Amino acid sequence: MQCTLCGKEAERLNKAEIEGSIVNVCDGCMKFDRNAKKSGEQIYKQIKAEAVEFSKPKTKEEYEK
Repeated sequence: MQCTLCGKEAERLNKAEIEGSIVNVCDGCMKFDRNAKKSGEQIYKQIKAEAVEFSKPKTKEEYEK
């Protein structure tokens, strides 16, 4: 089955209300559902998954090696 919004092939689609229309969307596009509500834990997990890790800046000596 194909997601109405992004066109991705998915085994399972969900009904969602987007811009006043009821459409079949994949799990990734469910975030656009008018009735979708994310809990604080879901938002935290999403932010954590997208977080970029930064390393400590190298010293001048480390760069010269």
